[in-house]
Amino acid sequence: MRALGFRSSMLVSLLLSSLCSLQSTPSNHTWANLMPRHAVPRSGFSMPSEQEFLPLLADREAEMSERIDALKALAYLGVKINYSDLKAMKRNLHDDAALISYVRCLSLCGEVAREPLQKYIKHRSPAVRAEAIYGFARYFEGGRDVAHATLSERKLHAWQRVAAIRALADVDLSLAQVEVMRRLGSESGEVLLECLEILRRDLSDDYIPVLIELLKKGRSRATAEASAMLQQITGYKIGNDYRSWHIAYLRHRVAHTSMRAPEESTTQLRTVAYMGIPIFSDNICFVLDSSSSMTERMYEMRRMTRAAKVIEEFDKMLPILPSTSRFNVVFFESLIHEMYEQLTLVTPESKEYASVFVSTNNFSGGTNLFGGIVRSFEFSGIEEVIVLSDGDPSVGDYTKPWQIMVELDRLNRWRNIRISSISFSAPRAAESLMYLISAYNAGHFRDID
Repeated sequence: MRALGFRSSMLVSLLLSSLCSLQSTPSNHTWANLMPRHAVPRSGFSMPSEQEFLPLLADREAEMSERIDALKALAYLGVKINYSDLKAMKRNLHDDAALISYVRCLSLCGEVAREPLQKYIKHRSPAVRAEAIYGFARYFEGGRDVAHATLSERKLHAWQRVAAIRALADVDLSLAQVEVMRRLGSESGEVLLECLEILRRDLSDDYIPVLIELLKKGRSRATAEASAMLQQITGYKIGNDYRSWHIAYLRHRVAHTSMRAPEESTTQLRTVAYMGIPIFSDNICFVLDSSSSMTERMYEMRRMTRAAKVIEEFDKMLPILPSTSRFNVVFFESLIHEMYEQLTLVTPESKEYASVFVSTNNFSGGTNLFGGIVRSFEFSGIEEVIVLSDGDPSVGDYTKPWQIMVELDRLNRWRNIRISSISFSAPRAAESLMYLISAYNAGHFRDID
């Protein structure tokens, strides 16, 4: 943004020092993101302050694109904007992306915004409707009734129901968790994933029976998440298997003991993983850096380039992808190119083609990190993304870390797509960005030298 360019570039350079207060991740280790998404501080990375954004929003002489960027950032930060200043922006919002941020800010304006906010609950865009429902349920009298009514209407778009249950949790977590446990067995998709995220905010032994019961649904990302939560609560290293968990639970009930694994247990879980990142979903996309820097040699294995390591590990992972899975591969450099137009079933033919597609890729150009991730979001049914990069974002619609975080937050706010990331000998600021992308999106992070 013109008015903020110099100062924002300085702030971005401070990204790592801010990150260190959140989490330090050892080299060549995977950090499992056990921190619930809501607990990751908004101040975990550097970006221009609200005192810089607010004047820009009201500046009629500034470029409209800059004012809209300011609106998006203020919405992300949860800053209350003067209602008249916000209303003056309305006529200039010509796409849903900006309107979503407008509605998000509108919900913070108090009673003066009640009537206009209610109108957006019926908007044609599911994301706008979800934002309006969340804002009304979270901040206005009578909002809980709106949230409960939304949850009871199963024909509504899933994002609206996700917004409703999240608003209830943000108002009163204990009551929301009771509601979640009641609904856990009957929900699916994004709503079920949101229910699990709400339980994850404050894990308790009380959730053990309902989480085990959920495993009856069979293999899915939701049951994999439930199994991981059970492992965290109990210490047992049992996989996504209802019968094994149920037997262990019954043993403790008969013995009248808390469900905790024996300290001497040495059981090791076998999981499907790519470069140490566990795979939870059967609907996954691998988003891989294809820039020219990937042809450089690795620090710890000089015989091998980063690109060769990516190819080698991909070929190791392919044979163990479950036959029930759907997958795709996206390469990003200055341009974006994907293996298939949509997720494809795992078959001998698709695995063979994937191996050829990855191994024959030409590594060149810049680093369009945002473009690669967003392309994966366009695949129908996508639930999980693993993104690998070795450099700072350098090309594409957004290259500043705070801009990428703001946009990904908007795009994934109600979808609950899990994003894990691998930093491949990346500069420190880029490594910090990869970590934060995972932290905000319920993923795992790994750095490799």
